[in-house]
Amino acid sequence: MNNFNVLIPIHENRISPFLDTSREFVLLCFRESSYAGRIYLNLYGETASLLTGTLNLTHVVCDELSSAAEDAIREQSITVIKNCRGALETVAERIGNGEIESLNKMQQDNDQRGDRMKVAITTQGQTIDAGTDPRFGRAAGFIIYDLETDEFVYKDNSVNLESAQGAGIQTAKNIIDSGAQTVITGNVGPKAFTTLQAAGVEIFLCSEPTVKEAIAAYKKGALANTESANVEGHW
Repeated sequence: MNNFNVLIPIHENRISPFLDTSREFVLLCFRESSYAGRIYLNLYGETASLLTGTLNLTHVVCDELSSAAEDAIREQSITVIKNCRGALETVAERIGNGEIESLNKMQQDNDQRGDRMKVAITTQGQTIDAGTDPRFGRAAGFIIYDLETDEFVYKDNSVNLESAQGAGIQTAKNIIDSGAQTVITGNVGPKAFTTLQAAGVEIFLCSEPTVKEAIAAYKKGALANTESANVEGHW
């Protein structure tokens, strides 16, 4: 197939983290594998899956989506490619270069890892109603939240709270061991950032006052994905 109509949920020209709560979409059109144009759409994510049949789509490319949305889209014989992140233009270029199969391969690799739905949020308490902790390495603890089931567990970090050094690295290793592939925190130092980045863990900075609000902001694509440490050590 050389013709593609690809629907992608976006936020600030990046793939939005969660299709169901997205409000902005772009329809990319390719003819004979060449870029033919795009249309920007304002849709409610929960209804977008029901409208896909009217858009003559071949593919939906996204990061995460609910099982209900995925089933509704697949029932219309539309290919769903999940666990895709990054800049919209990068994805568009790959599709234009005939790398749609590479996007499928990326999906398969991520599905085998089975950890893309877990998000770690630094917290001062043990529930999602607790306040977020602006620290990473010396955070009081973490909520490990499953975006698909809305279940969570609390991970205590008190052992690193008073650590003289190495708190960021050890905390990062604990997050990696938990299976989370995304961290939401207020600040991250250079050693922790390097450790998380090496393991493929994405880091989003937030200033939301509670864990629940931080999760909501992440789902809406409202958090910034940091590409470097934003503070010095001892955080």
